[in-house]
Amino acid sequence: WQHMLGIEKIGVNDDFFELGGDSLKGMNLVNHLEKKLGETMDVDALFESPSVASLAQFATETYPEGVARFLAGDSEQQQPDRSESASEKLDAKIDAMSGEEVDAMLDQLMLDRQGGSPADP
Repeated sequence: WQHMLGIEKIGVNDDFFELGGDSLKGMNLVNHLEKKLGETMDVDALFESPSVASLAQFATETYPEGVARFLAGDSEQQQPDRSESASEKLDAKIDAMSGEEVDAMLDQLMLDRQGGSPADP
């Protein structure tokens, strides 16, 4: 969210739209999450759950298998910390995503949707 909105510090309870997010940025975010979770998400999810915490809770409840795959992706050798909920782990994963990773995924998404290169309008 930080990279997409151009804001350095974002709290897990801050509202995406109150921070300057719009429907286009929201669609990009949902598409990014779809790729991360391997699930098809309705863009309405962001309107109904506009904070990192509420969206993570929504994803955990609605796409438990996708969240489990996402959380296991980088840490197959690590034992899960049973004291954290899946929602808290998803919050941490989202917060840890680099700007470069977001850019690469958004570029690929645009290529997939438009059939052009990232520099095309």
